[in-house]
Amino acid sequence: MAQQQPPAELLEFQRAVLISFDHTAEPSVRSAASASLERLKQSEDGWSFCLQAFGACTDDQARFWCLQTVLHMVASPERYAAVPEPQRQSLRGYLVAWLQSKGGSQTEEQGFIKNKFAQLVVAVIRHDYPRPWLEIFPQLLGALQVRPSRVGWWGVGLGHVW
Repeated sequence: MAQQQPPAELLEFQRAVLISFDHTAEPSVRSAASASLERLKQSEDGWSFCLQAFGACTDDQARFWCLQTVLHMVASPERYAAVPEPQRQSLRGYLVAWLQSKGGSQTEEQGFIKNKFAQLVVAVIRHDYPRPWLEIFPQLLGALQVRPSRVGWWGVGLGHVW
């Protein structure tokens, strides 16, 4: 059975990320790729595209860029406050779901992906705890099944919440 190809938009995005980091790429091509990514990063719904792309991309550089873009939006109080609560709730749900599936220390995720993801979780907690995300700590501990081996990589970041 043939494997389904990712959407063209996702392939184009991954290509732009790879080109933007490729110091051997032609400068004009690299500059165009970087400008395209910057427009996506600054767009109103770019973070939403990046959250979806994070789950669909196979390249770790592209996945890291996605997390960085979502973190950029969350870290901007004005931008994050402008996101409607249903979308913020979806973001929180995605974070918990990802932790349930990939959050353990035994996962094959790269350390830099885990670290950026932990930074994103902490940034969301800073804005949304205690309201509207009062249940964050029980959710996180439940997602990680409270085993010390699972707490290590993301638990360090929680010290930066306050």
